[in-house]
Amino acid sequence: MRPKGRIVTAKDYRHKVTTIDIQIELQKWIRRRKAEVLSYHRYFDKEGSNRKVRRMTSVNKVSFQNSFIIPDSTMLAKEGGFERLYLIELHYGKDSKRIYNQINAHLQLLLSFRAHIKYDYPKDRAYFILIAFSEETTLHNSINRFKEQQAKYYDVDQFILCKSLTSINETNIEDEWLSILGNPHSLSIKSN
Repeated sequence: MRPKGRIVTAKDYRHKVTTIDIQIELQKWIRRRKAEVLSYHRYFDKEGSNRKVRRMTSVNKVSFQNSFIIPDSTMLAKEGGFERLYLIELHYGKDSKRIYNQINAHLQLLLSFRAHIKYDYPKDRAYFILIAFSEETTLHNSINRFKEQQAKYYDVDQFILCKSLTSINETNIEDEWLSILGNPHSLSIKSN
């Protein structure tokens, strides 16, 4: 007799574990700042019913323009009365074209304000998209790909930040991020 439900592969297991590891690191950063996490959701957190209609979906699913994005994690943090939304993506592998396409989908999402609406986030405030790369070379190849079209990404550069998983494990999570155009950044809640 086969088990019910989806079988978790080693790749999916690793992705879930890393998603939780990043959540732990982000929550440590929030505590160090004496701020608070208002909400945190992962792609595997579900909503809806699966009993009769089979309408379960990821809590993080954001629909827009006949498409959708399911960020690996979302976090809404608050510090001193100021709230900041973060959409977090993990990128495994060496395919910089896949993350390039994913970021362009995120840009469409940003322009549609659908994430702002879903998370009841002010439309006049930008949110951060954080990308954690399993491969350092893929991170740098992706940045080089974005630099080729620098004018297209100039206005959003400071809000799309990249870091390798190795760097996340070896440094404080708030330090040593690079924007998609390669500019150094630190995570913040209040700035920008």
